[in-house]
Amino acid sequence: MMKTKAIAFCALTAVMLLSGAAQADVIFSENWDNGSFQYNGWTAQGNWGVQNRTARYSWNPTRSYYSHNLTSTILDASGYEDVTLDFDLFLDNWSRSTLEQLTVKVHNGSAWQQVANYTNEGGDIPWTHVTLDISEYASDNLRVRFTAHGQNSYNINAWRIDNIVLSGTLAEVIPGEPVPAPGAAVLGLLGLGAAGGRLRRRRK
Repeated sequence: MMKTKAIAFCALTAVMLLSGAAQADVIFSENWDNGSFQYNGWTAQGNWGVQNRTARYSWNPTRSYYSHNLTSTILDASGYEDVTLDFDLFLDNWSRSTLEQLTVKVHNGSAWQQVANYTNEGGDIPWTHVTLDISEYASDNLRVRFTAHGQNSYNINAWRIDNIVLSGTLAEVIPGEPVPAPGAAVLGLLGLGAAGGRLRRRRK
């Protein structure tokens, strides 16, 4: 009886270890501790700045019919599955008299794709953790963009973004499976053979 329990325990432990092996890897992270956009290669427009270890889009100077991007450097998410983009979002709003927005996009190597959008229609947005599945856009030329846009920036105090994490699980490689040589498919079609082998305002 004791022997049977020991075998069952060993089997359960093996399953748990195998499950742990599939945990996501961090591809890129940003918490703004360095206090600048330049450190990790971000490109910022308009009223974007780093304040109190967060990326902040301020109302000041007032902008009308504006659209300003905060864009990451190129990130390599090739070879990853179940790729997710995590971040914390906050809005300190002033007025809902105009529509002010924050749009999240990712670049898949050829075009920008919108993956989320937030507005001031409901007023303040308290700190909120967001997780987005962006697996279909994962590539070796991936970029992340936060765009603050709207009719009148005076009607917000600030958008804030923090704790950005891009993560994914390395795709499984099956041992012994041949990898086609470059051009092999074309050669095969020609009959020549083939080589086998992702809050109220306090102006500040």
